This record gives sequence, structure tokens and C-alpha cells, in this order.
Amino acid sequence: MLLILRVTHKSLSTLFPYSPPHVEFTAEKFEPFVKAEVRESTVPGAGQGLFATESVEPGIVIGEYLGDPVDSFFKALRLPDFRYLAMWQKLDGAIDAARHPGMAMRYVNHHPDPEGSNILFCAEGRRVFLVTTRKVEAGTEFFANYAEGYWRLLRIRPAAPPSASP
Repeated sequence: MLLILRVTHKSLSTLFPYSPPHVEFTAEKFEPFVKAEVRESTVPGAGQGLFATESVEPGIVIGEYLGDPVDSFFKALRLPDFRYLAMWQKLDGAIDAARHPGMAMRYVNHHPDPEGSNILFCAEGRRVFLVTTRKVEAGTEFFANYAEGYWRLLRIRPAAPPSASP
């Protein structure tokens, strides 16, 4: 099944590329709901990450994942780059933040150890929010657990940050 998805993505994105309609947002919409900052991730090779600048309790919505709407899974497979996709609840579409580098939520990285995750992507209809699953201390990086299929499609095996337990 994964091989079929990989071949389908490669074929579709090459033969029938798709670019979702671009949506403009004010800078304020891209800001997290809690105090946080984007800086170098603790995950080697991950680029930037999102860090709490104050303690955040469990169950707090830290922000909304905003971007260009992709209104079907078929169109998502046609995107040349799906690294910044957040799927809707019924997997019938997604939000693509690839063209929105100012959107803070796109910098939440994957933590390869399930115990290291402290954020959950929660879809409500066609909106996606990021919610804390446990207390996050000031200075801590926000981490989610991406689906295993995401990494297989990219042909990447994520590495744990140096501070993570094996």
C-alpha cells in the first residue's frame, strides 16, 4: 500500500502538479495562542522548532495550523512537497503551510520517541489546532508524533534528539 502511495505521489506530482489557492493571513493570525518562539530545533537536521517561553498546562490549545486549503486527498497527492500538510479529521483534505513561513505552528517537529511528544494535532471540521497533551515547561520544544506513513513516504527514518532516551 505504501509503495502504491509513493508511486502515485511521484507520478501525480510530476504529471499533474497542484498548487492550492493561496490564502493571505495577517501576521497576528500566525502567532501562537501561548508565548512561544521559533528557533533552532533540538532534533538534528530538523531546522527550526517551536519552543515554549512560559510553562503551558495540559489541554491548552497553543495555536491554529493555518495555510492554504487542499480540498481533497487526491489533490494533496499532487503537491510537490507535503512536508507542511496537516490533514483534516476525515482525511478528505488538508491545510498546506508550505508557502507560509511566518506561521509558527508549522515549526512543531516530530519526536521519534512517543514519550517525547507533548502536542496533538486536533482537527475540527476543516480547521486544525495544536493542543498540549502534558505540561510543557518554559524553554521546552513542542513535539508532535507524525504518522509513520509520513516518514515512509519521505523515505526518512527520524532520529531522536540527543537528549531523548533511546
